Amino acid sequence: MKVEIKLTTPDKFHENLSRQIPSRIIENQLILDKEFGEGGMTYLQLQEGLYVNKIDLKLTAPLILHRTPKENNDYFILNFHLSKSNLIQNIGDKEYELGFENINILLSSSCTEATIMIPPNVPIKLFNIGFTFKWLEENILSFKSGDIFSIFHSNKPIFLFETTNYLYKKKLKLTDFENQSKLSITSGTLQLLDYFFQKVSQRNLGIDEYQNINLKEFAVMQKIRENIDNSVDSTLSVENLAKIAGMSLSKFKLLFKQIFGTTPYKYYLANRMERSMELLESKKYSVTEVGYIVGYSNPSQFSKAFQKHFDTLPSEIK
Repeated sequence: MKVEIKLTTPDKFHENLSRQIPSRIIENQLILDKEFGEGGMTYLQLQEGLYVNKIDLKLTAPLILHRTPKENNDYFILNFHLSKSNLIQNIGDKEYELGFENINILLSSSCTEATIMIPPNVPIKLFNIGFTFKWLEENILSFKSGDIFSIFHSNKPIFLFETTNYLYKKKLKLTDFENQSKLSITSGTLQLLDYFFQKVSQRNLGIDEYQNINLKEFAVMQKIRENIDNSVDSTLSVENLAKIAGMSLSKFKLLFKQIFGTTPYKYYLANRMERSMELLESKKYSVTEVGYIVGYSNPSQFSKAFQKHFDTLPSEIK
């Protein structure tokens, strides 16, 4: 089944979608009919122009969502892909996989045309934050400057990717619909947006340059990122990563920062620290043991690096 949709507020989105697929709407929920699948979508309006929407479903048949572009970027959506399965999304002439092993955070605008393919018999979990241009202008753009933020004043298709790290995961827990008050969800949502736009502000390349990345090179960089993610306890050699990518060192560094918003070494270091935090919060290991696990032979060096990253000592994590 293929349906046509536009990027708009969740209440209108639910109404449009419900007219095209077997489902019903009860207050702020879209619930799938049993012959079509399980689960559905639930949204909350947090502020004027600010929404959150949780998608938790499993279909009995494949569904293709074709998002047609609007003339103006009047609405934006920040998607967090939370399921282990991948979703295929086509934006323009490029195909991306949304999933934990690839891209899992995506900001797009209402001028962006996209096709999303949802497979059958696979649990799909998404959390997204939607906001109008007016809300963005009053709450973000008024306090941010730089080339990367100027794109939001245009009516070009916008899509920016991020990868989940420890801080994203921690802040996402604050937006749990079932176990949090509306006040807590609002607070967590604002923290997520603030952190996302902080990360975006680190990028010094324009949106056109970002969108024009060669698709093969993009796939190579995703593999490199996975290599780094799986090597938190190993010594990183940026030169070796560039060789694996088949690029010159300068091109590799430039492309990595263009896609991920940071340098390869800073990404690697952040990974080590985020892994350290997860291990410490599990309460299974001592500070010294965690340091060894993530590759530090000197406990004091580990504590110093941890404090620099999180502004607190590892011994203070409870």
